[in-house]
Amino acid sequence: MNLGLIYKNFAAWQGISHIGLGVAAQLNSDYLIAKGHMVDVIAARNNIDVVDAIRKSAYDLIVISAPWLKPLDVHTMTQAFPKIRFIINCHSNVGFLQADPGGITLLRTYIAMMKENPNLMVGANSLKFGRFMEIVWGIKVPVLPNMYSFTPPERVYGPLTKIKIGTFGAIRPQKNDLTAAATALVIQRFTRLPVEFSVSTGREDGGGNVILSAIRQLSQNIPEFHLLEHNWAHWTTFKQVVAEQDMLIQLSYTESFNLVTADGISVGVPSLVTDAIHWAPPFWKVEGDDAVKAAARACEMLENRHHMVKQGIGALQEHNRNAYALWKEWL
Repeated sequence: MNLGLIYKNFAAWQGISHIGLGVAAQLNSDYLIAKGHMVDVIAARNNIDVVDAIRKSAYDLIVISAPWLKPLDVHTMTQAFPKIRFIINCHSNVGFLQADPGGITLLRTYIAMMKENPNLMVGANSLKFGRFMEIVWGIKVPVLPNMYSFTPPERVYGPLTKIKIGTFGAIRPQKNDLTAAATALVIQRFTRLPVEFSVSTGREDGGGNVILSAIRQLSQNIPEFHLLEHNWAHWTTFKQVVAEQDMLIQLSYTESFNLVTADGISVGVPSLVTDAIHWAPPFWKVEGDDAVKAAARACEMLENRHHMVKQGIGALQEHNRNAYALWKEWL
């Protein structure tokens, strides 16, 4: 089978160096190619780019990441290439879609189109959202989760004289970044060590500017606590920043995977998370609305980073195996 993974390359217009959907597509491709599959990753600006890519190769399956194509364009493509199966794969869980009502409209339109376009399906990259769609909309949903190809890191952990903590990704309400900042402040008080707290900037979405302002206000003039703002960067550069951290804090309210947590594991950095990141080790998970309890767990994790990362490696490898089993149903 020849598989094409397509994501919208809005970076071409917005001047940013990478987007999560593109990174996810490449990581999925790397994992599937290692399993012997033929996979191309296609960055598309519009439907014309998608059609051009399809004409250049004999694809059996096209997986389009996220709802972004116009319904007419989807109809035209599925009619023009009836031997190709098309899956439009939703990239998030229900909670994130509150920021994208247009995406919900597109999903429901695609689902209605499936009756006239038998080679079209709407998928999900998490079992959580897949179950929701099957129950509410009564359709068969392909579940095609993110996979993360990586080599387990070998890292030596020395004593902590300063703690580097990162909360990364586009700043959005669903990411709960202010609670992460509050947790980092409590960690500083508990440990009495200097703390550098790093965040990503340059992609403040859906009220993110207000959240960033609140983080700055919370961090201002706090002894032994320093806020560092990292501009949006290419993924390889970003991973170098992640590798410099002692811990990541990702207290999201809603997730379907969370690439940043997997990035951390790949470079030997554990993450404090909520149960929204379902595949993470149980000990990493805390309540997302209690900064003091979260900080207490973080201090326990920091005392034994080597063991924490071993837990993370095992959890990510198990997720990959489970995710690949779901992909194989459609490959």
